[in-house]
Amino acid sequence: AGAPLTELKSWLAIRSDAEDALLEGHLRAALELCERFTGTMPLVQLCQEVLPASSQWRKLSAAPVIAVLEVRRLALSGARPLLDEADYAIDPGAEGEARVRLTRLVADARLAVRY
Repeated sequence: AGAPLTELKSWLAIRSDAEDALLEGHLRAALELCERFTGTMPLVQLCQEVLPASSQWRKLSAAPVIAVLEVRRLALSGARPLLDEADYAIDPGAEGEARVRLTRLVADARLAVRY
């Protein structure tokens, strides 16, 4: 929606709003295809990934990673406390990938990484 839809409609010389839902579906499909083919996200997006709580490096599945915004502990109780930056490490790769690991183990939890 928004600017991409307006640009597509202009390029196709469509003035009516009757086909907006169909065109938005085509735009989403094209973006998903591009992401699968290239293995990267061509637009800046907010991602959240749930990983096992581990001292082993875990690669984030989306790339390129511009920044890791926060790492939260997902406790079995449902609590989601923010981890201190000293509790985890981030390894940014040269190709835009990134890895995360705990430097201090937390019991009975998973990690929610927003990037």
